[in-house]
Amino acid sequence: MILWTDWPRRRILDTLSTQLGMELKASSLSTGWTGTTKIENLVVKLPHEEKAFLTIPEIHLSHSCLPRMLLNQSVVLDSIQIYYPAVDLRQDQSGHWNAQDVVTLITEISRSNAKRLSDLTLPDLEIREGNITITDRNDKVTPIGSLRLDGKCKRPPAWWFELAVPDKIHLEGEIGVSAVHAHKIVIKVERGAEFLGTGITGETAPLNPPGQIDGQATISLNNWLLSSSQLSWQNIDLAILGDWWPILDGLTGRSAGILTAQPADQQRPLGPLYIQAQSDLSDAAINGAQLGSCEVVAYAGEDRLIIKQLMLEMAEGIIRARATFSRHDGELFTYMNCNFKHLDLDQLVHMFQPQANKVAGCLTGSGSVVFSRDLKRLTGNADFQLSETDLVNNFVIATLYNSLNLKFDQAQLTGVGRISLRAEGAILHIPSFYYFNRGVEVRGAGVIKDISLGLASPIEGYAIGSTRPLKGMRLPGVEELDKLMSFLQKSVASVKIEGTLAKPVAKVVPFPEVSSSIRRLLWGQLRE
Repeated sequence: MILWTDWPRRRILDTLSTQLGMELKASSLSTGWTGTTKIENLVVKLPHEEKAFLTIPEIHLSHSCLPRMLLNQSVVLDSIQIYYPAVDLRQDQSGHWNAQDVVTLITEISRSNAKRLSDLTLPDLEIREGNITITDRNDKVTPIGSLRLDGKCKRPPAWWFELAVPDKIHLEGEIGVSAVHAHKIVIKVERGAEFLGTGITGETAPLNPPGQIDGQATISLNNWLLSSSQLSWQNIDLAILGDWWPILDGLTGRSAGILTAQPADQQRPLGPLYIQAQSDLSDAAINGAQLGSCEVVAYAGEDRLIIKQLMLEMAEGIIRARATFSRHDGELFTYMNCNFKHLDLDQLVHMFQPQANKVAGCLTGSGSVVFSRDLKRLTGNADFQLSETDLVNNFVIATLYNSLNLKFDQAQLTGVGRISLRAEGAILHIPSFYYFNRGVEVRGAGVIKDISLGLASPIEGYAIGSTRPLKGMRLPGVEELDKLMSFLQKSVASVKIEGTLAKPVAKVVPFPEVSSSIRRLLWGQLRE
């Protein structure tokens, strides 16, 4: 009589919920004597989630007959048929996807049951008319329908499968639960970008077609570093990337390009997997800073990714960089070395502060930085050169000009300057700043006290302006510095810098209030 009560359904679902770390519920579960089970309206929820991650109206299982199950105290699952499953993929405001939690739970189960899984024979699997709904952090909904999957255990423990979304993507491969089995997946993408841009927010119309993706990949699951792929794309709408990765918010334009990955065949390569990508961008920008073509050459290893060469056209100039991403004791460390030439200063400023005044000029320089998730370990330095600039709208320069009773009506793009930066944890030091234009020289230094606060970070510093430039002067000793300080006290304007990055303030102060700081600054600048 127990088979016709609610006890088996509750017992099975409670056991699976405990083992999977997810909540499983079903409206009915019935098992026949000949080895068939039918589950209706299965609902799977992740921990602390109200909405279902997976719903399946109907599942048919074929397994050992009931008398054999009772005698052997075990079950052999032969096949699974799933009809009209619906998966709800969601991204929270931080950019985290609920699917990541599912992967984490399944990985933990696989590790804790590795011995039992090695002896398992996977059942045949059939999924029909699957639907996936993708909801990003901006509540944009992207539906993917008509998903089909067929899997068969052709050569135990190998399991062959084929997954397809018609006219979009096709996956075919062979996997197995044995650790020594050679896993392989071949992926073919056909117009794969089409479903990325069909998201709907509220009652708005679908987005413009985001472009086309074509390619093929062979992935070795035993050792992904032996995988190979070739991917090309045309007319991709870059705004889609901002929906998926928050760091790319504000990205606009279109992209066409190609990506190739294959085992490295050079002598003594930097890593076992060679990656090369090239992209041509049209009408592209990020928060107003124009973007052009991009090229990347990289090598990947088990715990390290080396970007040997990165070239990006940005803000009317060129950025070249090298970087290493490596994992130590479970923590990701990044080293980056960067050089850039003739970047448009106005575009860069407005990329971070859209409401800022116009800042004409070109920026050239270089720098390096080492960091991890813990900002206390951040170290780095950079040196910039300014040219073809006029910083009359800068709050420090404008305050000094006013203090010197200087009035300028028209822009004069003849200014030059240089600035040094040094990062120590979350503190960004500006040990030296120099600027010259319109016969006026400005020198100063400062500090951004906590870059982790962004525009809310407190700042402090000082600067002096003089119509009698010190350019070309050298200080052979302390006596000459004393004479210079005495001269400056009568001929310069000085300001103290306070506030935050979002709301900076420059106050005119008497020279003696900043003289000790200016003395240290000049000793460093004029003895260089």
